[in-house]
Amino acid sequence: MARKIQKQKPPPLSVGDGLIYAFCFLLVFAAAFALLVGFFKGQASIAQRDAGTRMWQETAWAWVILPLLGSLLIVFAAVIWYPVPFFGNRKVRYGEYPYHEYAPLFASERPYRQARPKEYALKRRETLILLAVTLPLFACGLLGLCPRWTLQEDYSLRHYDMLNRCRESLPPEDITGLHIVARHGTNRGAEYWDYFIRIDTASNTSREFYHHKFTVDDAAGMQFLIDMRASLDVLVTIEAEDYEKKDATASELLPLIAEDLSYDSTETTLLYELFRAP
Repeated sequence: MARKIQKQKPPPLSVGDGLIYAFCFLLVFAAAFALLVGFFKGQASIAQRDAGTRMWQETAWAWVILPLLGSLLIVFAAVIWYPVPFFGNRKVRYGEYPYHEYAPLFASERPYRQARPKEYALKRRETLILLAVTLPLFACGLLGLCPRWTLQEDYSLRHYDMLNRCRESLPPEDITGLHIVARHGTNRGAEYWDYFIRIDTASNTSREFYHHKFTVDDAAGMQFLIDMRASLDVLVTIEAEDYEKKDATASELLPLIAEDLSYDSTETTLLYELFRAP
């Protein structure tokens, strides 16, 4: 039986070269995390620039997925070159069997570009293609920063497009119902307690605005909602959503919401006033 020819193992990387590859991979993941944080902070910053906005809700957060894919392509670019050494290992005799197929990228003598010209050209071309695709993916993330619905100081609703232009405005007269909802849920295994409002409109649509999307502090935000429910001549309902207890009431969740959100006495009083039964 013919003996199966096995591919030779790549030469061991030096400590320095290994650290460079590790740094590249860590840098990509750090950049992806920073991208996520920057994306959502950018959305909040744009929404808060309008002095008349009191609450907002993004409508195009999924655009951040494209830049994250771009980060993944950068990882693929690093994989294309791995395990080609950068500066080489002094204990390895490159160009000689069994490492005759390898050479350091930045060697002073016989660098990889000269030792393996076809492979170098192929890897370089593949890397440039990945980077060329990555740049538009990062740019596409900008399209998700501006689209949002906002609840204005005068209780009107506005819809903004990708260019931060107001494309639709609903006056307070179009609001037909206001639902104030206490919530108990889980996120990645962690429990949370919070609240949000759901606004029904004359066009048979609903818009939800969550407490963490105030453009002011929680006390001012709750006071705004209290004034809103008193000013609008619409049906107001108090609801509760609990993933554990289907028949939970808002009054049962309010102490837990105040505790989970670290509300002081003033904020807690406003919270109870907001959920006061009509």
